[in-house]
Amino acid sequence: SFIKAKSDVSLEDVRTLIQMGLELFHMSRNKLYAQVRWGNLLVRLLNKYRKKIALTIEWRPLYDTLISTHFTRSTGPEGWRVRQRHFETITSLVQSCRRFFPSGSASEIWSEFK
Repeated sequence: SFIKAKSDVSLEDVRTLIQMGLELFHMSRNKLYAQVRWGNLLVRLLNKYRKKIALTIEWRPLYDTLISTHFTRSTGPEGWRVRQRHFETITSLVQSCRRFFPSGSASEIWSEFK
């Protein structure tokens, strides 16, 4: 895959892949396995290129996914193991995305918990 390529990859391609990956992550809302796969790929990309790319990522869709998946009653077909992996993935994805949140996000996030 082009992720493991030993040659240089253009930063614009990486940026496009991250944006597309985030779209796919959010589109597969109730498919936890797909979100785990895309989430882990995004974490690797964001951590590898975090200082090289300029990107803005909205925090709200990630927060909504976390709340709707793990803090509401869900009768989904996934077992506890997939849900646990999803929780680990989404929390590490949020940690990797934090530096790309728009300015002012910290106060918006904080106001959610007041």
